[in-house]
Amino acid sequence: MSNVLDYRAALSLVHADGQELRNLPEDFRGDSGIVLAAVHLDGTALAYATDFLRRSREVVLTAVNSNGLALASASKELKRDREIVMAAVKSNGLALHHACEQLQADRDVVRTAVRSHGLALQHASNDLRADRTTVIMAVRSSGLALLWASAELREDPELLAAASKVGTSSLGLGFSVEPSPGLPVPPLPKVGYATDRMIRFTSADFAQGRQRPSSGGFAGA
Repeated sequence: MSNVLDYRAALSLVHADGQELRNLPEDFRGDSGIVLAAVHLDGTALAYATDFLRRSREVVLTAVNSNGLALASASKELKRDREIVMAAVKSNGLALHHACEQLQADRDVVRTAVRSHGLALQHASNDLRADRTTVIMAVRSSGLALLWASAELREDPELLAAASKVGTSSLGLGFSVEPSPGLPVPPLPKVGYATDRMIRFTSADFAQGRQRPSSGGFAGA
């Protein structure tokens, strides 16, 4: 009877806060019912499940639907599972960082990721970072995604104009620069003159509250 009560207490804890999974005994962290309840509420609680359950498609799919970044804690095999990775990047495009290389080169997966979060472009394959359609999708989500485009596309006037039309928050200047859990911040790639001017103008605009030029150009900046 005490075991039943203990189980119910554990289930009650994770129903209130999925992160409570970390404080439970291993037997409970290996129980599919308790873990499913935890990751349904907070996908990143997957990190505290046993290795066996991190290999469970049902558990991992539930987790990434709740929070795409839970993909970081999935087994290597499931990071190669297209359905799971697609669900993860729909939830949070930055989950692309945790996908296998093959899926980082999958056009549909990457385009889904950059529509969710433009800066996911940094985790795409080189070929897709040089793909105009993919890059413009990313730039429309976050102007600073242009930094991770191929060298040629970083100087493309149409893409520069698209980036300049995006509001300052979407350019990446309005959100915290603190890295997401499990996501290292890569060094910024070298940029050309036009891209550098776009970034410097936008930074000054954001800091001083100036209006952006309606033409999208930078003449005289």
